Amino acid sequence: MTQQQLADKLQVPKQNVSNIINGSIQIGSVRARKIEIALDLPKYSLVEIVGFPTNERDKRRLEELG
Repeated sequence: MTQQQLADKLQVPKQNVSNIINGSIQIGSVRARKIEIALDLPKYSLVEIVGFPTNERDKRRLEELG
């Protein structure tokens, strides 16, 4: 999958994906879950790395993503 294809699936600019890959920006648990879904990775495989959310809003968003 290209960076552009992943960006399209995540509905973000390609530059955002590039910045994630090269470590210029850190991602949170919600974005990590969206990447898991886009790449068909096991649930919470990336979320465990970045850390589960501590605030209620992100906890709800994570649950909504499934």
